[in-house]
Amino acid sequence: ETGRLWGEATAEENQWHGLSLFATDGTTLLVPDTTENREEFGLPGSSRSQAGYPQVRAVVLMAVRSHILTAAALGPCRGKGTGEQSLARELWAKIPDHSLTIFDKGFLNYGQLYTLQNSGVERHWLVRAKAGLNWTMVRELGPGDVLLEVKPTAKARSEEPSLPRAFVCRAVCYQADDRKPQWLLTSLLDDEKFPAIEIARLYHERWEEEL
Repeated sequence: ETGRLWGEATAEENQWHGLSLFATDGTTLLVPDTTENREEFGLPGSSRSQAGYPQVRAVVLMAVRSHILTAAALGPCRGKGTGEQSLARELWAKIPDHSLTIFDKGFLNYGQLYTLQNSGVERHWLVRAKAGLNWTMVRELGPGDVLLEVKPTAKARSEEPSLPRAFVCRAVCYQADDRKPQWLLTSLLDDEKFPAIEIARLYHERWEEEL
């Protein structure tokens, strides 16, 4: 509760274009090797067939610029419905309005992102694209900056009934040093209010959560 109060307050004090900044990512934590913990959380696999300690999977929401964790979802490290995306669903209701949440590509799920965006006021998202995604360009906003129409799969629509057959998002291309160009997908459609170069720079603040 204190993390939520302090984190949201610091995020509001350190806004980006009027939006509080958050990031979501997952990790695993070792817990004591007790019978209860083995039953509740399970033993993950390892190079020697099985780990020696039970592990808890955690997906957290962090106020990017103060490093305060405002919420966390915890669960077993293995089994159906225990992946990072499943746990992340528990966090959407805890993200405040007028915010931008940054994700790594492992959280790219059109159903979840659409739900996050449409369950509040100005609840935006920014995520790195995976390779091989299919999309249709709607309009070019500038070099490496386009509006796209994406079509979620039938499976994604079955998991999230409110998800339309197609919706518009924005893609920004950037290249760091001599690495391959990368694409970022976002709900920030206004290219004047949210310039592409600033979006590309902002994405790297996600690494604050890794640290």
